[in-house]
Amino acid sequence: MLKLFGAILVLVGSSGYGIRLYLDLRDAISHLRHFKWLLDAFSSEIGYRRLSLPECCKAVCGGCEEPFKTILHETSHSYETDGRCEFAVCFRQNAENGLEKCSLSSEEKDLIKGTFEEMAIYDLEMQLSLLESKKRQLDKYLKKRETEIEEKKKVYTG
Repeated sequence: MLKLFGAILVLVGSSGYGIRLYLDLRDAISHLRHFKWLLDAFSSEIGYRRLSLPECCKAVCGGCEEPFKTILHETSHSYETDGRCEFAVCFRQNAENGLEKCSLSSEEKDLIKGTFEEMAIYDLEMQLSLLESKKRQLDKYLKKRETEIEEKKKVYTG
């Protein structure tokens, strides 16, 4: 009886672990897609409405999902209250805190954290080209994750 109970616990535990791994992959893809949408929104706000990064942050924040909504809201708030700090530094600090629990790889987190590092000193066209560059890098990570989920989905859920 004890062996049967132990075998059932092993099966349930390994099934739960496999499902958790699959859900982490799916969540990572969702976060990357949403961040790509976020970069598109920043591009349109900068390109068409000619807003600065902090103003874009406020404008885009309303349509965001977590954890990016919190990151942008805290970035906007910390940039306004502590004007000595650059926008990129505020974003990096808040992204480090907000992305701790996300199931993204360290390279993906570094890409997100460093998104606005070079943008504060350039003109409008350069900011748009830097956002496009970040979107291309993000596409590479997204394609990698999508092929990974196709390969591992059956293994994890099986």
